[in-house]
Amino acid sequence: MSEGLWSDMFHQSTKLLHLEEGAQSDGCDAPIAWPMAHFKSYPRFDQIALDRVPSSSGLSVEDAITNRRSRRDFTGEPISLGELSKILFYSTGITYRNRTWDDSRRAYPSAGAGYPLESYPVVLRVRNVDRGIYHHDVKRNTLELMRGGDFSSRIVQCTGQEWVRAASVVLVVSAVFGRTIAKYGDRGYRYVFLDAGHMVQNTYLVAVSMNLGCCTIGGFLDHEMDTMLELDGRDESVVYIAAIGRC
Repeated sequence: MSEGLWSDMFHQSTKLLHLEEGAQSDGCDAPIAWPMAHFKSYPRFDQIALDRVPSSSGLSVEDAITNRRSRRDFTGEPISLGELSKILFYSTGITYRNRTWDDSRRAYPSAGAGYPLESYPVVLRVRNVDRGIYHHDVKRNTLELMRGGDFSSRIVQCTGQEWVRAASVVLVVSAVFGRTIAKYGDRGYRYVFLDAGHMVQNTYLVAVSMNLGCCTIGGFLDHEMDTMLELDGRDESVVYIAAIGRC
């Protein structure tokens, strides 16, 4: 089957043909899994604490939007742990919590508050942080070291983008599809990618606010990227990549 036919099949099979009764309700009669917050963590791994609520740069959202460009002319200079904390917090951090974690809200809008995205910062040049693949534990606001080492060549091989070598950090975004599909069925697959766009736009804007460059990558070898992060590629898989560094 040609690529065009596959995309058309996906588009047609995920169309809404009718709205179910009660679709606009508050979810009181929804399955218990719908309103639950989901948090992934690797508690056995070494942890690095991040800034709880990073300070604002004072740059207006209007200026950040106006100045946003995809930049990949990285100098190879490191960023600070504080700057990485700010990138993660304002991209995907918990910005509101009332009574229980299930009431929490994050920095990006998410269909049904399913929050299907996980962040894996691949540290190349962050001061006082060893190189390696980390997972961002959103609930504890920590970095969890999954694998140490320099993975720049691996990412270049998976993306074909040589300029990634000079980045300070490569933010790899995965999706746990079931968190959204559990509520919306096949239509939820579309929503996951909308969520990813919302989140990474935050990444762009906060990078601009700190005078850092950011460039996203949508073309990559899926299986190889999933294998690098030890993801199964089905229930959880890489959907987006953002390289960030000084320019």
